Amino acid sequence: MKRIDSVNARPDMFGTGKKGFHSNEDVPGQDATYLTPEWCNMVQEEIANVLEKHGVVLNPNNRQQLYELLATYPDLENLADAIEARFAAEAAFNKNARDELQAQITALLNYVSYPRILASGVFYYNGGEGGGTVTMIGGTDGWTADNDKIKAPDIYNLTDRNIGIFLSPEAANEAPSFDRDINSFKPKIYNRSGTNRIGYSGQVSFQVLQHKNPNSTTVDGDYPAGLYSFVLQPGETKLFTLIGAGGGGGASRRSNNSSYPLSNGQAGADLLLKVNGENIAVVHGGGGGTQGVWSNGSAYDNGQAGAVGAVDIIGAFDSTTITQGKVGNATKEDHTGGASVSPIALFGKGGDGAMGIGDEGWSFGGGGASGSVLVAQYTNNSTTNQTITLVVGRGGAGGQKGSYDSDIIGGNGTDGFARVASV
Repeated sequence: MKRIDSVNARPDMFGTGKKGFHSNEDVPGQDATYLTPEWCNMVQEEIANVLEKHGVVLNPNNRQQLYELLATYPDLENLADAIEARFAAEAAFNKNARDELQAQITALLNYVSYPRILASGVFYYNGGEGGGTVTMIGGTDGWTADNDKIKAPDIYNLTDRNIGIFLSPEAANEAPSFDRDINSFKPKIYNRSGTNRIGYSGQVSFQVLQHKNPNSTTVDGDYPAGLYSFVLQPGETKLFTLIGAGGGGGASRRSNNSSYPLSNGQAGADLLLKVNGENIAVVHGGGGGTQGVWSNGSAYDNGQAGAVGAVDIIGAFDSTTITQGKVGNATKEDHTGGASVSPIALFGKGGDGAMGIGDEGWSFGGGGASGSVLVAQYTNNSTTNQTITLVVGRGGAGGQKGSYDSDIIGGNGTDGFARVASV
């Protein structure tokens, strides 16, 4: 390529040494710039070579071949696509690198900071295997004794799977246990004299530990009875194993003088799976067994077994599998609760019906039904984040005593459970 260099080219038109063209009117007394064959041939070949060396056949009827080549030629489009794909890949790589780095930092912080002690202290206990009075002697601020319980500050949920509770009776004892609730736990400690269980009185040390960071971004894991929420990103898939709570077993009452509805076993609480606040699946708890009433044997009634709870599938799932729970038992020889069908431990078992208070074991309570199991795969097919809420129900309460202390209570149903796994 070169600039016009004919004898009457206009000098320095585009800068020093850069000649250009002029017409007759531009420079008085000088002809317009001559176009030499050599220069015209040079310009022609420069332009033609751009097309021909890219395999384009010159078309005298097409006056935009250069435009088509430079603006829309497949090689350039492919190059643009490749550049865009490279940018997208680098952006994804950088995001993954940031996420992995954050995960490593979180894991390191968790390793350094957890497990950590939420509370420790000493309380005085006076009671037996069913519970007793608790008096705080000393311990972490905010943790208090409340009749038969140790109460935690409201910021803690003691049903969280990441919180462990440990009791150490300081005097001779047979065994300690406890019931945990959202904001409290109830110690139950007894001793033994020969073959008999007796009460325990003495000091008890306790510790409450948090095993991992509650703000961890990992939502995969196990969820006991309680309320939980987490975010599911667009395109993300989770496999939910949802186990319904078992129903309580019915009590056995001596007299039918009054009505005692609470002597019936209560149904297990429902397990709810929600997306943005709306139910997409419900695993209803197992039904409670009914009470048996002796009435001095003149017209006794035996309890009836609890019925299996239904499973409602409301939302759009990738796949679902339902395993029905088991009805309770209701015979004099067997009035146990329905067997657990849980693939994880024995969650959702029905509570046992009470032994019959009447002659030969008649007027027994009916066994509660076990909870059903739903295994469901769900994908967030929307373009925005979704809030997943799990409400995992507690087992139904066993039937309570009526008007006689000698009445026999029914067994509690076992809590429901949920497991979440990535796919």
